[in-house]
Amino acid sequence: METYELSFMHRGPKVQNEWLKFVHRLDDTLEKSLKQSVKNTLLDLGKHIIGDKQRQELVPIFRVYTILDAPAQQASWRIIHEPTHDQLRTSMQVFIKQIIRVTRVVPRVEKVFRKHRDGRIEEWKAAIDNADRNGGNVASVL
Repeated sequence: METYELSFMHRGPKVQNEWLKFVHRLDDTLEKSLKQSVKNTLLDLGKHIIGDKQRQELVPIFRVYTILDAPAQQASWRIIHEPTHDQLRTSMQVFIKQIIRVTRVVPRVEKVFRKHRDGRIEEWKAAIDNADRNGGNVASVL
């Protein structure tokens, strides 16, 4: 994609505007796809936690150990769950936050290209200024 961007950078403003429109549309499409992926993941996770109402079945995705513990001094048995309900809930909350956070981590394509483009333009300006000061040929620098 960077190759295409470099070839469009040397064209007129009309071509550059079309390129930026294309990149913006691409950005929107990628964002929608990413959000749809996160939504599908959360819906799938919800199906596994709550169960599929149409099929009337639960699909286990967690392993919880139940241990019967008989302390030496007490006559009654204790039931211990590992991980505990709070630990399981906390880990699920962290997992869901990480899934949602994915949309913030992915940079927008348009921003990356604009940053790269601005950097290239600054390089060219510096090269032109140096060539002007030294009396050199600008075309040979670029």
